[in-house]
Amino acid sequence: MSWLVVGAPLAAVISGVCAHFFADRQPLLIPMMIGIVATSFALARGGTGLRVFLLALAVGFLAWGGEQIVYSITHVAAGEQFEAERFGPQWAQVLGLTLAHAVFLGLPSGLLAGLLLHVPPLRGSATG
Repeated sequence: MSWLVVGAPLAAVISGVCAHFFADRQPLLIPMMIGIVATSFALARGGTGLRVFLLALAVGFLAWGGEQIVYSITHVAAGEQFEAERFGPQWAQVLGLTLAHAVFLGLPSGLLAGLLLHVPPLRGSATG
């Protein structure tokens, strides 16, 4: 296995911690995307096809879900609460936010990573 496999997990942890401290979270999209592409690339091992595409989707889903879990842990550890009582207790809000991040950020990130993995020069099989 390549060291690139740790790209998405590392990006998720760093982004999750940073999200707690920064109001503008949009810059966190870049390291997350780089981590998702790097991890998907390492796990794909130069392959293509539906399996590689689904793998990239799963990496994106898990990375963004993991980022939200890390964020939630830092949020609660700092003594703060989520402020959407209408959605139920804190644990339900954490689950909802985690699922929302995984679906609405993770799947599009995985989709992009899956498409990028099918670009010949990125697979290392480009002919000059």
